[in-house]
Amino acid sequence: MTRARTLALTLFLALGLTAALASQSVAAGNRSTDGLYAPKASGNLPYSNGAVNLEVASGGGKIVFPSGVACYTGSTPPVGVPSYDEVSIHIPRTLTIAVGGSFSFSGPVTLSAEEARSEAPIQTTYTIKGRFRKGRDGAYEAIGTDSSPICQPSTQKSFTLPFVPGER
Repeated sequence: MTRARTLALTLFLALGLTAALASQSVAAGNRSTDGLYAPKASGNLPYSNGAVNLEVASGGGKIVFPSGVACYTGSTPPVGVPSYDEVSIHIPRTLTIAVGGSFSFSGPVTLSAEEARSEAPIQTTYTIKGRFRKGRDGAYEAIGTDSSPICQPSTQKSFTLPFVPGER
């Protein structure tokens, strides 16, 4: 290989490595803050808004237990679930937050008898997807949608969750 080609190849590799490191640096600085993301309290919201709470850990890279939703079951819940009662659905495993801030889960969940307010555990499904972004005030917030057939049909399916400083 000639000296000019070696120099050109070295320059090409150096520029490529610099670009890769710069993009990782930008992505790493784009992580959500560890802590609780929860809806702001409001007397104007009906409880059926599906109160989603997300707990973020690992430097903004994971959503961990007890993240999930609390909702009312309504008048015609699935068999074994009391009518007009509150249930808590927890994401059954840790979710990875992608470098761009997105996350998702869709699958079966088991509610303990206590979470379902029933005599025995209940099987259902839960779907949540969304992403983290910087809000108007510069702090991170989570936006997205979630649903479960165990929640009453009028449950709000979209959410915007601001970061709650000092809460875990």
